[in-house]
Amino acid sequence: MWTPGPTCRCNCYGFPHRLTGGACSGDAWAESYHMHVREYCDSCQLNAGGWCEVGTGQESILHCEAYRMAFRDNDGLNLPINEETFYTQEKEPTCE
Repeated sequence: MWTPGPTCRCNCYGFPHRLTGGACSGDAWAESYHMHVREYCDSCQLNAGGWCEVGTGQESILHCEAYRMAFRDNDGLNLPINEETFYTQEKEPTCE
């Protein structure tokens, strides 16, 4: 059964789309997560001195702790977004 997982709003496509598919590398999603959420960033191996190696394009999002946890928890994170939108949006409902 397919589960939606986290989605990305980067400029690769004109609509929210799944990560790790097609032209989207997930770097914008990871960078936005690193800037706004940071829940898993402090313990992540890809957090190199305060910057995200996925966000800079050095590593794949498949190795990103935040991506793996967001996908596992199916939390509906729809990034990247600006700070104001992040704090005012409601999470998208998920199918169970």
